[in-house]
Amino acid sequence: MLRDKLEGEKKNLQGNIDGNHNGTTKRLNELAEKLKNQISSGSSALSDLNTRMLKENALLRNLMSQPLSVYFDAFRTEDCDNGGEEYLTFSGTRCNLGTAMNAKSGIFTAPMDGAYMFTVHVCTHDMKKGLLSLRCNGNELASFYDQNHDSNHKNSMASQSVVCEISQGDKVQIYMYTHTGLMDKKSNWFTHFVGLFLRPKGFLEEQDTPTNGHITAE
Repeated sequence: MLRDKLEGEKKNLQGNIDGNHNGTTKRLNELAEKLKNQISSGSSALSDLNTRMLKENALLRNLMSQPLSVYFDAFRTEDCDNGGEEYLTFSGTRCNLGTAMNAKSGIFTAPMDGAYMFTVHVCTHDMKKGLLSLRCNGNELASFYDQNHDSNHKNSMASQSVVCEISQGDKVQIYMYTHTGLMDKKSNWFTHFVGLFLRPKGFLEEQDTPTNGHITAE
C-alpha cells in the first residue's frame, strides 16, 4: 500500500514538473518570437528612417543648387576712418542664407560653382576719399572710387555691382586702398556688401530645345 502510494505521488510530482517545463518552454518560445518581431520591426523602422533621411538630404542638396538659394547682406555699424591697404570687415549680417558669408573676416566663400551678383554700397567719411575694389582670391573683379573735392570735406555715397562666374571655394572680399575712410553709425548702416547666387554652373545646358512652338534666335 505504501509503495503504491509513493508511486502515485511520484507520478503526480513528475506530471507537475513536466507541466511546468512545458509551460515554461512555451512561454520562452512566445517571448523569443515576440522579441524577434520587435527586432524585425525596429530594423524596418530604422531602414525607413535612413531612407527618409537620405531623401531629405538629397532634396536639401538639390535646393541648395537652385537659383537664389544663397544670399547675404553684410553691414557695418561704426566708422572706418583710418582704412587703407586692408580688407573690409563687417559688424554682422541682416541675412545669410547658406551661411557662406563670414562677417568678422569679411570673406564670402562660394559654396558652389556658378554665377553670382555682388553689390557694395559705402558712404565716404569726412576728409577721406573712397577707393575700394571687389576681389576674388585676391584678383580684382571691379573697383569704385569717390573723391568729391580736393579736401574731401563732404560725405557722399558710392557703389558698385558686378555679375561674375566663380568656383566653389573661391573667396570674395572688399579691399580698401590708402586714405579710404567710411562712415557708419549704430543707427545708420551706410556700408552694405550684398551677394546673390544667380545660376549654378551648366544651368539649363542639358535641357532640350523648347518644343512649345516658339523659335529662339541664335
